[in-house]
Amino acid sequence: MLEYWNAWQISDPTQDFKASQRAAAALLVASRKPGGAPYDFFLVHVLTTSHAVRILLPLLPPKYHVPLVRQWWLLTLSVYIAQLRPEIMLSSVSDYDLKGRDWEWVNKQAIEAKHALDAHYVKGLRAMKTAAQTWGDDDRFYLKAAVRFGHEFDGWGGFGSSSKEGAQPSDSKYA
Repeated sequence: MLEYWNAWQISDPTQDFKASQRAAAALLVASRKPGGAPYDFFLVHVLTTSHAVRILLPLLPPKYHVPLVRQWWLLTLSVYIAQLRPEIMLSSVSDYDLKGRDWEWVNKQAIEAKHALDAHYVKGLRAMKTAAQTWGDDDRFYLKAAVRFGHEFDGWGGFGSSSKEGAQPSDSKYA
């Protein structure tokens, strides 16, 4: 794992972190086969922690920027490996049909949908929206990822082979 961690040579911290946030969204959304198992509870944390890092960076002295991003990358690799390195199918996001849905639709899902009281669901949607606002979204990758996630979400998985599909982190088995 350390070989992969050390392989990321950060030459342009802003652009490199921009790419890593896109990768975090892809890891959550594009690793789920359409109609497959529930979204992975641990992979959403890769996305939401990337959002937290983006919020923290402007508040920290510059000498801590690259070390913080590298530590986040180590967390990302650890989670990816622990979740058995799911295949990332970028076309499941890039080719996703929005069917006229936009960020207003995503906002409505976060506030009014069946899972609006699931904080992790809402934070996942928000992280993708703010990444799009921060970095731009000319190819609508973040929008497509958020719409797909918002439309298909029906509980969390990723708790191991013995976990029940669609389990919630608040279920007594996982509390």
